[in-house]
Amino acid sequence: MFKQFFALFKLEKLQYIDHLNLQKKLPNCPSFNIQSLLDSIKTCNDDNAFISDSVKSQYYDTNDFISTHFPKNAFSMMHLNTASLKLHFDDIVTMLTSTESDFDVLCFTETKIKEGSDIVVNIDIPEYTFFHTPTKTNFGGTLIFVKNQFSPKLLPEFSQSAEKSFNSTFIEIKNDKNKSLVIGTIYRHPKADDSFINSFLTPTLNKLGKMKKKVALAGDFNFDLLKYETHKPTNEFYDILSSYSYRPCFLQLSRVTYKSNTLIDNIFINYLSCNLDGGNLTYKISDHFTQFLFCDIFGKIPPKRETKFKQDF
Repeated sequence: MFKQFFALFKLEKLQYIDHLNLQKKLPNCPSFNIQSLLDSIKTCNDDNAFISDSVKSQYYDTNDFISTHFPKNAFSMMHLNTASLKLHFDDIVTMLTSTESDFDVLCFTETKIKEGSDIVVNIDIPEYTFFHTPTKTNFGGTLIFVKNQFSPKLLPEFSQSAEKSFNSTFIEIKNDKNKSLVIGTIYRHPKADDSFINSFLTPTLNKLGKMKKKVALAGDFNFDLLKYETHKPTNEFYDILSSYSYRPCFLQLSRVTYKSNTLIDNIFINYLSCNLDGGNLTYKISDHFTQFLFCDIFGKIPPKRETKFKQDF
């Protein structure tokens, strides 16, 4: 079943970009200057190549996101590699405000919040609690905002920082029916060695599997899933996840620059019957898109109160 996803990851089948008419949408995104690269990506006309019965994923600009009627009572979350939370938190707030977003969970990687340093900007969001794992280097760092209504708690066992390897923050939340969901946010350094998989990922998946928890893993894993068939470490990464019944929620490029186009950011879930609706926001913050989803992994969510974001910088 999982191998079928990656039959889709051939570059010649990146027609989903053309199908979504990104060439017209991206110029409307502030400072988003990747048009010439997208124009050069080879496309074809098989509109159904990325369609799944339970997964809906595409690209959205701000207007598309607002005009799309996502389920209001579904659990929702997002992930973004911020390339520095300090520098881009106001941009994140602007994005959430302009898209009228009210996600239950906000996951951020590469916060660049360094171990032993204070968070020097105000990142408080009313009605949210945040948990974070600082980085030991000038790169990395993970952070999760979660709505207080879910009674979140940190899972220290899985929230770790390994120098030049990875950072992770894991929490557990509960809904009004006392059902639990584990949320993990992971940043893997691009040049991390095998210790990420052998010493962290595999033991973590094994322990969570024995706990029989529903899990959503969001992050920048720096494994390009487009290279699943040609890059052994990527193949190993995905096969380990699939062996524990995790599947990717996004099949499109998550980072596009003039030098590369990759699928390295994703959200993986271990609930195979879950129905998903989401995609990538093309709003310009860093050189990564923002992944978001609405799904029924957590049952129905009570009506949400509108969040008022602060911008005290």
